[in-house]
Amino acid sequence: MNDTSNVKAAPASQLLAQLRLGAASWGAQWRGCSLESAFQPVLSITHHRVVGHEALLRITDKAGHAIAPADLFATVADADAQQLDELARCLHLANFVHQGVETGWIFLNTLPRSARSADAAQAAIDGLCSYFDFPHERVVIEVLEQGGGDEQSWFVDDRPAAGARDFLVALDDFGAGFSNFDRVWRYRPDIVKLDRSLVKCAASGE
Repeated sequence: MNDTSNVKAAPASQLLAQLRLGAASWGAQWRGCSLESAFQPVLSITHHRVVGHEALLRITDKAGHAIAPADLFATVADADAQQLDELARCLHLANFVHQGVETGWIFLNTLPRSARSADAAQAAIDGLCSYFDFPHERVVIEVLEQGGGDEQSWFVDDRPAAGARDFLVALDDFGAGFSNFDRVWRYRPDIVKLDRSLVKCAASGE
């Protein structure tokens, strides 16, 4: 793996320059692929209501064929994955604000390998929130599962506690794949999202 921990996050202005406003939403181009946003409601079991929306990346190639984000990220180097990750977050926040969603969290997905450093992550969020006049406390960085122990050390060991940063951290799909109690203890998330299969088992009493 290449060491990219010292690479600075792209300025918000540089990311925004890559966005294009279409008929109803913002989009972007990245290496011949078209990027768009989709938003999925996040339901709180405790509150029995929607508490936010998860931003999902929709990718199509030049021929109009859909590409799974995981497949695209798997084919690029760490530095490129970081660039794509930052562009996707900018795109999602632009669309979230464009839709006028005034309450609830926005969950922005990231792979551990795409995270540069604690300071860079904070700086990137600061830049986007400042430009869009969006409250930091409504931003949740959602860590996607990733096998092989390929976590960046800062994300596991050096990430500031909740009181020392402005955004929240969520762990994705607990109860499936690599998401288990060990990862909860290591990541120390503010929010744990349960895998659908775990919820179904609990509802059926299994």
